[in-house]
Amino acid sequence: MADQFPIVIRGYDKEQVDRAFASAQQTLAALRAQIKQDGDRLLQLQAKLQEERNRQSSKNHTFASLGANAQQMLASAEQTSTELLERAKQDAASTRASAKAPAETLINNAKLDAQHLLDDAQAKADTITGNATNQAQTITTSAQQDAAQLRAETAKIVTEQRQSVDLELTNSREEHEKRMASERAKQEREIAEMQMYTHALRCMVYDFGREYDADPNGKYIEEKAAMCKLFSIYSTRIVSDGMLEIFGGDGYFEDSPYGPTERLYRDARAMWLEEGAPNVQRITIARNCQKFGGKVEYQL
Repeated sequence: MADQFPIVIRGYDKEQVDRAFASAQQTLAALRAQIKQDGDRLLQLQAKLQEERNRQSSKNHTFASLGANAQQMLASAEQTSTELLERAKQDAASTRASAKAPAETLINNAKLDAQHLLDDAQAKADTITGNATNQAQTITTSAQQDAAQLRAETAKIVTEQRQSVDLELTNSREEHEKRMASERAKQEREIAEMQMYTHALRCMVYDFGREYDADPNGKYIEEKAAMCKLFSIYSTRIVSDGMLEIFGGDGYFEDSPYGPTERLYRDARAMWLEEGAPNVQRITIARNCQKFGGKVEYQL
């Protein structure tokens, strides 16, 4: 029967096998029903035969005591029943033998199909597992590469930002140092100018003091006194302004740690009235300069 199935990849066609198996099952069921019917008929005949034998034996009669026709009928019935019994046994054996081979074939084919299906399923499972493993490995490798690339890019960005911040700090530090240097130079220049004005005023006062001690009514006493007053007003104003600019807000307080800066600045304005207005001093200096021909003598 197996050679009647169409061959497909790795076994027979499943639908054809199922149909053949169903047909064999139907044939086997029909044969079993026929055997059962024959068996029932045989049992009935055997029961009748046994009943007749018992009845005859109880009456101590044999077939010979019956008539010739009855004896012949009973012998024929006995022979027929024996033949039917033998025939039924042979049919049953033949049916079992004929049904056993297709059943074994179907069982073997079913086992082969099951084994093929199991092998196919195992192969597919191995293939799917292998593909999944390869995909997982690929994804893991790709993720690791992406992570490494991200780390490299992040490190590069951080390095660039650090360099940019360092450059900005360097530029800011240089700019701050330049401003500090400029402020320091400005303050040093102002301090130098204040020192220059202070020293010049000190020299003028010393010169005037020497001449006044020598001769209070000297020739240039009035002119030098006016120049000392006018220069002291200018010097005090310039020095007090510079001190307030250098000391900042602390210079305006009376208890400033830098000295009486605010008092010096306040007194500079008062000196204009106490020592004479600058214009008055200028007039005095100009008149004496014209009087003596623009000459001023100094004692050495």
